[in-house]
Amino acid sequence: MLYVTVDMGDVYWVTGVTIWHYYSDARRYCNQKVVLSTTGAFSGEEVTMYAVAGYGTAESADGNTIIFDAATEARYVRHYCSRSNKNGGVHFLEMSICGF
Repeated sequence: MLYVTVDMGDVYWVTGVTIWHYYSDARRYCNQKVVLSTTGAFSGEEVTMYAVAGYGTAESADGNTIIFDAATEARYVRHYCSRSNKNGGVHFLEMSICGF
C-alpha cells in the first residue's frame, strides 16, 4: 500500500477531501484510507476519517469527494491506496482539502 501526505503548514479544522486518481477507464482502487494528524508522526495518534476494504467506487473526472461526519483538527492529511482493478499501479493525481 502506498500513501501521499499533505502538510498544510499549520493546524486547521478539516471537513473533507476530494481525491483524484487516474480515471479514464473507470478503474477502482482498493484499500483506500484517509487519516488526519496534528503531529505528522502517524504512530497511533492519527484519526481515520475514511476507510474502504476491497475496491472502492469507480474513479471519475470529478474525483472522489469524502465529507467527514465532523470537522477535525489536523495539520497533516494522509491518503493510503493500493492497486486498481486494472493493474498493480497506484496513480495519485490530486487532493483538495476542505475546511476552515
